[in-house]
Amino acid sequence: MAPSAPRTRAAVALRMKQIALDNQSRTIRRLRAQLATERRGLATMKNELDDTQVALEASHKIIAGLTETGLSMSKKIAKMKVKKQQAKASHVECHQKFQARIHEAEDSMQAQHLIIEALVEEKDSLLQTIQGLQEANDAPAPFDDEWEEEPEEHPEEEENMAGERRSDRNNGGEGSSNPRTGLSREDLMTIATIVATTLQGLVNPNHNQSPPPPPPPRGTKFYYESLRKNKSPHLSYGRPTTPNVSQTWMKNIKRNFDS
Repeated sequence: MAPSAPRTRAAVALRMKQIALDNQSRTIRRLRAQLATERRGLATMKNELDDTQVALEASHKIIAGLTETGLSMSKKIAKMKVKKQQAKASHVECHQKFQARIHEAEDSMQAQHLIIEALVEEKDSLLQTIQGLQEANDAPAPFDDEWEEEPEEHPEEEENMAGERRSDRNNGGEGSSNPRTGLSREDLMTIATIVATTLQGLVNPNHNQSPPPPPPPRGTKFYYESLRKNKSPHLSYGRPTTPNVSQTWMKNIKRNFDS
């Protein structure tokens, strides 16, 4: 028995609706799969973006550190340049000071040479004066270290000289004049002191000391003790002397006076 037409059309319509629902279901499943794929891709991109952000922040920190290091290095370089300039200026100043000191030392040496030459000339003139006095006094030069007093048999002159020395001591140490030269013993002692002081300055040219105190007056105990020890009180009181110069000089002078 053949179905009726309405029933057939209803079945066809139902079949079409079922096919449409199946198509929609497949479309929905496909779209859900695409959505899940897109979500996984977005999650991956988000993770990559986070990693990139972290790397970027680290890069910024490194750049900031390098910038700070560069600034500190620039400051250090500037300080080193300033120190170099200061060291150069200090070196130039020290060089100038050393040059000035060298010039001062050269000037001082020249002045000392001039002083030594003047002292030598003064010594020569004093030696000539003393030699002239000794020649006028008919006595040998006082600078002869090997000179010994020659015995002369003149008892009358020796007695006269001894009497003059005793009278000199009794009169308070006043110097008696020499009848042959016209110079007193005090004048000869003064000349001897000047020559000995000059020789002492020549022996020690760099001896910078304050001037000695005034010697004791003639006629005192210290004065005659100094004469007995062959030392001049003008040289031995308050200032050390050179034994080879001053003592030999005063010893020969005393021998000359005693002769």
